[in-house]
Amino acid sequence: MFKLTGFAFSVLSFSSVFTIVLPFVQPAQAGCVQSHVGVQVKIGRHGAQQTDDVNQTGGKACFGNVQHTRSVQVDTDFDNPGKQHQQVHQHMEGENPTGVRTPTIRNKNIRKFNIRIPGY
Repeated sequence: MFKLTGFAFSVLSFSSVFTIVLPFVQPAQAGCVQSHVGVQVKIGRHGAQQTDDVNQTGGKACFGNVQHTRSVQVDTDFDNPGKQHQQVHQHMEGENPTGVRTPTIRNKNIRKFNIRIPGY
């Protein structure tokens, strides 16, 4: 019975600390997020030259913004090799009212597929 009482006392103490401290804690603020998702697919006898150039920039005071682009390229020219290129430029500016420097999260994810099918 003493262990249960000790456990109950510790839970009560822990919860009372949150009750006292939480009103004074500021909520977490997010910076900015930039993302690009791309897919390049070549289906045919020959593969394709697949390239990309994703440029993501922004100011240091960016706050609470999200920028997302996506691109899908499919080439089904069976007899000829191909070229596929994705070029993206994302730029964000903003004002941060909190004064807390938060990093901008940048992510690019491009998948390239060359599906070769022998001639018939």
